[in-house]
Amino acid sequence: MRETNFPMLGASRAIRFRLREGHVLAAAAFLLVPVATFVPRALAVIFAASAVATIIAATLNRRWPDIRSPLVVGLALFFLWGLASAAWSITPGESGKTAISLGATFFGGLILVRTVANLGAAEWNLFERSLIAGGIVGYSILFIELVGGHPLQNAVMKAVGRPFTVPSYAIYFLNPGLAIASLFAWPWLLCLWRRAPLLAAAAAVGIGVIVGLGDAEAPRVGLALGGVACLAALAFPRAMVWAAGALVGLGVLAAPLLPKALPPTAELVREAPNLAPSVYHRIAIWQVAVKHVEQAPILGHGFDTARALYGKETKVERSFYDKEGVRRWVSQYEPIPLHPHNGILQIWLELGTVGALLGGAILLSVVRAIGRHGGRRLDRAMALGVFVAGLFIASVSFGIWQSWWLCGLWLVGAFTAAVMCREERAPDRQTEHVA
Repeated sequence: MRETNFPMLGASRAIRFRLREGHVLAAAAFLLVPVATFVPRALAVIFAASAVATIIAATLNRRWPDIRSPLVVGLALFFLWGLASAAWSITPGESGKTAISLGATFFGGLILVRTVANLGAAEWNLFERSLIAGGIVGYSILFIELVGGHPLQNAVMKAVGRPFTVPSYAIYFLNPGLAIASLFAWPWLLCLWRRAPLLAAAAAVGIGVIVGLGDAEAPRVGLALGGVACLAALAFPRAMVWAAGALVGLGVLAAPLLPKALPPTAELVREAPNLAPSVYHRIAIWQVAVKHVEQAPILGHGFDTARALYGKETKVERSFYDKEGVRRWVSQYEPIPLHPHNGILQIWLELGTVGALLGGAILLSVVRAIGRHGGRRLDRAMALGVFVAGLFIASVSFGIWQSWWLCGLWLVGAFTAAVMCREERAPDRQTEHVA
């Protein structure tokens, strides 16, 4: 059954509705930022529901997306290597389970990204309107929360019986939403630019203010770096694609070497006492992670094993002082708290050199797809902006296998692909694949 009738009360005829892929993408685009702000873990639910609904719609409408691309090969090999790592993993059960979950996520994400080429003109318009509306709602909520003392967030936490005992903790709960919002900004601003350039310019300033008001440094720096990459790509489009590829290649290869080139944490605090505490913490974690990389450099310790290396019993409080003997930072964490806070380094630790090379190949295939896109220069510049911003945040912040974060990246990727493919065309005209 491909069509469903919904009779309306008092109407003489029924409205005929057919589920299409554009409806699914439109709903996900509207929900992304608001949901990430309040319940970031629910992004995994939105992603799964969107992928399943897209598969159903594509089957009913007989327009299955073509998922053949170099990216598919890289993702498939990465999944197989992660699954195989259960054979030597220190936690084989977790490695196998996480690998299977990751494989399903990869498949669902590819379906979402590639289905944008099959959308008709009406579906594109619905998607773009929903994406713009979702951004307006999401950024408005973030602004209200950050300048108004978190009224909505406090109300939600009280409703579920978990009010904030320390009011200042409320701002930390917005960090995932700010990370997603800083990536969603790129396709959102491009849609606005096409309709109202002056409004898009004002909105860009507003997003910078909103992200700047937050507590997390990663979204701020990621947004700024993405902006630099976008502007550079507008001026030097081909050179920036090559530069992004070089950045990925060198970054993957140098990931285990860079932390070793930095001084120990105690010396760093003594010589540079005014850095943010998060900087000291990240460097301390990375230096411990590198030691584990050196223990299993080829195969790694097994997929998703970083969280098993240290338990709560390994927490040790240490104080660090500057040259004058003033305490500048107190560490109260495990040597690696759940994950290394660097996606590339986490892949090195868990999947070794083989996994790191496969991960690098995946990133390079994304850069290649951006460079080969046949659309306007602004589209490619926007895509490079979101790629650089996402890569930076993934390199200093969340665990790369956290479901909400990975699903959020795939959803933003799908929206970016959709916006890049948007052209004024007949409803049945196809557009170029972007991944």
